[in-house]
Amino acid sequence: MTLKINLSQSQQKTLLAAALCIGSVGYLYAAFFWLPISKKETDLQKQIKDTSMKIETATRQSMMLSHLKLEIAQLNKQATEVSRQIPNTKGVGNTLVTISQLAAQYNISVISFSPGKQVTNPYFFELQYPITIEGQFHDIGKFFAALALKKRIFNLRDVSFGPAKADTGLMRVDLILLAYQYKT
Repeated sequence: MTLKINLSQSQQKTLLAAALCIGSVGYLYAAFFWLPISKKETDLQKQIKDTSMKIETATRQSMMLSHLKLEIAQLNKQATEVSRQIPNTKGVGNTLVTISQLAAQYNISVISFSPGKQVTNPYFFELQYPITIEGQFHDIGKFFAALALKKRIFNLRDVSFGPAKADTGLMRVDLILLAYQYKT
């Protein structure tokens, strides 16, 4: 069954005008109210999400702060310990003082001590000091052991023992003492 509506021409104009008004009001509502508010709401939700993520990140980082401070303290302590073992300055005087103190402690005479050549490695310098010492065999061994136990890293190379003197038992030893300097 079909419904047949007969409208007069003035009724058709009125219906068309009403449809145009309703369409225009709908367009204006959508264009000036609904779409901008919807866009603002979407933007605000995105900002809230971004801010929440930043807060979560900051919270995680703040929880790690105490751990990082502890780790920095440990790394500084390790750096201090390493600088004692391999200083970043040449320190010929410090090396001479160390050798002199150990020599006096173990009854060793330092006959000669002179700065030698410096060998460059990728991360450090190797400082060579030709030394001649004199003492009893066991005292020399104790001197070498004490030198090896120092915090600063020392090494010995080209150690040559001379014959012991018959009357005193003293031996002359020529060696090259190696000390290391960290490159800065």
